[in-house]
Amino acid sequence: MAEIVVDIECLGTEINKLNELKNKITSNKKGPTGVVGGGNTVSNIENIGNKFKDIEDKMEVLVQSTVSFMDNIKTSYTESDNNAANTVK
Repeated sequence: MAEIVVDIECLGTEINKLNELKNKITSNKKGPTGVVGGGNTVSNIENIGNKFKDIEDKMEVLVQSTVSFMDNIKTSYTESDNNAANTVK
């Protein structure tokens, strides 16, 4: 099995960057504006707005899931490293 090297400080920095991105996504959320009128063009504009909101929501979930995954890696790696150090003592 190959050695896996994880730079904990770098991982922490990247997790912080992703948290900042998630906060920006959350704070900049805007719902689609109401469109007055009817017809095919108005319907298409409303659909585009709804799809953009859906993409925005899914992007927020993706970033949060990535942060959780990376936090789990960091915790697991740190605990494994500590356990190995304690075993050697």
